[in-house]
Amino acid sequence: MKVKICGITTEEEVSFVNSCKPDFVGFVLCRKSKRFVPYERAKRLLSLLSPDIRSVGVFLGNPVEEIKRCTAFDVWQLHEYTEEALSLLSEKLLIQAFSVRGEEDIKRAERSKADFILLDHGKGGTGQSFDWSLPLPSRPFFLAGGLDEEKVKMAKKLSPYAVDVSSGVEREGKKDYEKIRRFIENARRES
Repeated sequence: MKVKICGITTEEEVSFVNSCKPDFVGFVLCRKSKRFVPYERAKRLLSLLSPDIRSVGVFLGNPVEEIKRCTAFDVWQLHEYTEEALSLLSEKLLIQAFSVRGEEDIKRAERSKADFILLDHGKGGTGQSFDWSLPLPSRPFFLAGGLDEEKVKMAKKLSPYAVDVSSGVEREGKKDYEKIRRFIENARRES
């Protein structure tokens, strides 16, 4: 199972992930987020990121043309974008995020033309999980929402392609090295 640590904002947090080696690291470019980093700052942080960790630019409400200029990322993660927007952004690997309230949301995710889908509660960053008893997609998916170093052990039973965490590895609003380390260790530990 792959691991994505999302919401990296500082050089210290980049050093944490470089040491712990998740598979993906997310940088939030949505201006409304408390974890927002402007693209120029994200590029400076990316220059410090280990080359074996894939970088993800996370977008919500950003115009397509703005996203297209954010070429430094390996992957673009899109929240609340149409299939038409996805087709305009197909030059990068795409993760399309879905807010899961019911079975219909899972079915919509299943039909996505994105390379990957991400299932979350709300628009992301809520720290809550959606109903895991819903029928899950047959295609590979990122599982997000309410995960932490303990809950990730239960999440493995759902067989996601990857788990995605942000607030679950924070202490007082900042990424915590030990929480990141334990989260990744628990995600990768054989059951």
